[in-house]
Amino acid sequence: MDAGKPVAITKHGRTVGFYIPVRRKPETADLEALEEAGRVLDAMIAQKGVSEDEAVEEFKRLRSDKRRRG
Repeated sequence: MDAGKPVAITKHGRTVGFYIPVRRKPETADLEALEEAGRVLDAMIAQKGVSEDEAVEEFKRLRSDKRRRG
């Protein structure tokens, strides 16, 4: 994991995620981009008129539905 390269995480031979290492000290541009992404997401959630909790529950439901379909 110290190699600095992304690693695929698998479960029973299927990719279920990725480990993407980050630099020890994030660059200012990276932090600013992440903060902007958070602001955009907050605006999108507010525009739809849902709470963060509702958005999380919808994500969990969709994820569960996808798992059931395989």
